[in-house]
Amino acid sequence: MGATLAETVHELLIADVALMATLTGKVYLVDEPDQAQVGTDPVDPGKGMQHPINPTDTPTAYEIITGGGVKRLKPCALVTTSTEATTQQGEGRQTMVHVYFYDRVGYARTRAARVRARAVLHNRKVTAGGKGVELMHLNDLTNSADDSLLGGDGKRPVSMERSVFEGLGRW
Repeated sequence: MGATLAETVHELLIADVALMATLTGKVYLVDEPDQAQVGTDPVDPGKGMQHPINPTDTPTAYEIITGGGVKRLKPCALVTTSTEATTQQGEGRQTMVHVYFYDRVGYARTRAARVRARAVLHNRKVTAGGKGVELMHLNDLTNSADDSLLGGDGKRPVSMERSVFEGLGRW
């Protein structure tokens, strides 16, 4: 499995044929952002950061409509993690894994992908960086939108849903 918990979760998700049949725009992985860089663009510090899923950096997340070169977002997902913390007993570590599901319009595919990801990840024991970790589903954000992501045809926002998993283990 992966060197980090986020990499391990990413590997599990992309290995699931049923999930990938829904997420035709693929599953992407982004390491936790450097806190000094959040909200800034390295080229133009006055501008916010570009979404990790965009037509330039992740072209497979978009379909090109013939006859005009219009790019439209396909159903896709993004795996991120939050900062690790010591558990209350002090004997282990806790990492939150966030899986964001996007689609250009509607929630049918994001919902199906979210449900399938939970089936793949919840109550699953994995190895990350050589250590044992147990993944537990914590909560979902449903029927939401993300206006920082380009949907295509000049459309913003896109449909977004999110699942949060807790990774507990002895690091």
